[in-house]
Amino acid sequence: MRTVLRLTVAKIRAHIYRSVFQSGTVATTAFTLSFLLIFSINASALRAGFKESHFTNFLSKMADALGTSLLLVGLIAAVSVFVYMRIWHENGEIFSGRLASVGANEGQLAAISFVELTVIYLVPVFVGASLGAPVAGLVTGWMSSSLSISATGVMGVTEALFTSVLTAAGLFALILIFALAPTSRKKRGTVIERIKRHNKDEIGERHGYRNSRTFRNMPPEKRLAKKCVIYYKSSYSRIAAMLTATLAYAVVAALFLKTFLYADIDVDTTLYQEALSMIGRLFGFFLGLFSLLFLFGVIQLAYMIKLQNKAREQAYNVYRSLGMTEREIKRTALCEYRSIIAWSIIAVVFLAIVIFGLFS
Repeated sequence: MRTVLRLTVAKIRAHIYRSVFQSGTVATTAFTLSFLLIFSINASALRAGFKESHFTNFLSKMADALGTSLLLVGLIAAVSVFVYMRIWHENGEIFSGRLASVGANEGQLAAISFVELTVIYLVPVFVGASLGAPVAGLVTGWMSSSLSISATGVMGVTEALFTSVLTAAGLFALILIFALAPTSRKKRGTVIERIKRHNKDEIGERHGYRNSRTFRNMPPEKRLAKKCVIYYKSSYSRIAAMLTATLAYAVVAALFLKTFLYADIDVDTTLYQEALSMIGRLFGFFLGLFSLLFLFGVIQLAYMIKLQNKAREQAYNVYRSLGMTEREIKRTALCEYRSIIAWSIIAVVFLAIVIFGLFS
């Protein structure tokens, strides 16, 4: 066991910045999901306890927007977790291959992966979700005291903590599913059988497209870029998924914060300033929270692009040996990323329409 712990620490230290970043990301995601879930329930209870009809309308809109945001953030988080786990699994395969070459068995490799998942993901998930419960309770108590709202029906401490634990358990279960799925596929047959299945599934599609009139009429740089996109299909698909998820956070934040910008406030004169101050502070809090999620997505996207550019350097050296100029190589690289950005924009536009419909 001591050897497993020592090797796990060495593995984490080898990628310390990535490990810390992903721990912070999942902790923030768990905090957001836990906070939105508990605060949306409490907001519905506060709505029932407030007597002013116009401000009750605002509380109703906020409660509905919180529920919609919870659903959308959960879906976006699932996509992000899938991308993180794919990168974690690929990097883990390299490390596991080195250990297997010096005599490590399957049990030791599985133990190292389990300890790493516990340190990087399990602990931050439960810490983040546990922090979401008291923060939601504090915000609810502040709202009820500022506006003299009856706080009956809001979640108690025990209920809130239980809800946060369930949220953390669900998120970590999703992490485990995405982490173990590649391993389960890996065990289906030998390496040669898996390669044969993979080639049989894709060779027909690739051969048919490359012989199509559309592909033949493309300029040489675009044809080369299209071949590279097909070759690096999994990497570029993850980049496109991460870009879509990051932009989707911005769309959700914009539509959610619109609830506060167009708040219909018509309360007693003595409560007007308190209500205005409360809405302003809530706006700032949620703006900071969504900005943090967006920033994490941008950093992860930059990291993935950096890894892909590093992998492409070898191909660029081959292009240079064939006589391609630096300008032609750059144009080929731009064509590759343009296709990814185009598909991401199409996906974001479609998601924006769906999200707008849900908020409406």
